[in-house]
This record gives sequence, structure tokens and C-alpha cells, in this order.
Amino acid sequence: MSRPYTRPAPGPAWFLQRRNWLLFIIREVTSVALAVYLIFLIVFFARLGAGADAFEGLLATLTHPLARLGHLLALAAAVWHAVTWFNNSAQVMPMRVGVWRMPGAGVAILTGYAPWLILTLLVIWAARP
Repeated sequence: MSRPYTRPAPGPAWFLQRRNWLLFIIREVTSVALAVYLIFLIVFFARLGAGADAFEGLLATLTHPLARLGHLLALAAAVWHAVTWFNNSAQVMPMRVGVWRMPGAGVAILTGYAPWLILTLLVIWAARP
């Protein structure tokens, strides 16, 4: 009697075998990094409500080079996460006009990049001195 086929288990670095898998894992890691950054923001706002001394202590720690590096990494994670989402938006929500299907680049521009650019310009305009 022969034994049933047992599929070999992949190793711990299975995602390195294909480029698409690696990009998927990077996207998932960026979501975890953004979740950690959102926890930091919650702590930041809690310290803001705790009084001036607690908030000044937090502001003093934010000037440390590691804190600045953390903010840059969070920005890079957010940009990567947004760009990969915009590029995949045509598969998630295909847009049709009658029988014509809009190409993926058009969906990405209309639903992602254009609103992102408009909001960025509005924030820059509102923050000008």
C-alpha cells in the first residue's frame, strides 16, 4: 500500500521564490508598520490631553534622530502602501462605461493618484505661511 502524497512544506523564506510574493509581503509589512505608527499617534494625542509637561516631554523625544528616522520610514511605508493599492485598484473595482472597460492605468489615476495629488496640493496651499 502506498502512502498518500504529502506536499512538501515551504521554508521560512517562501516569499523570496517569486517577485510577486515578495512585493505582497512588503505590502503586508507596510500595513503593520502603519498600524504601529497609528498607535504612536494615539499615544501622541493622549499625551496632548495629559497636560503641558507630558506633551513637552514627548516633543523633546521627537527631535531625536531615531524618531525622525521612524517618521521617514512611516512615510515611506504609507507611500508604498498607497501606490500599490492604486496600482491594484483596477483589479479590485473595474470601471465600466457601457460595455467599455477602463484600462487599469486610468482607474489608478482617476481613483487614486489624481485625488492624492489634489489633496496634497490643498494641504500645501492651506499650510502656506
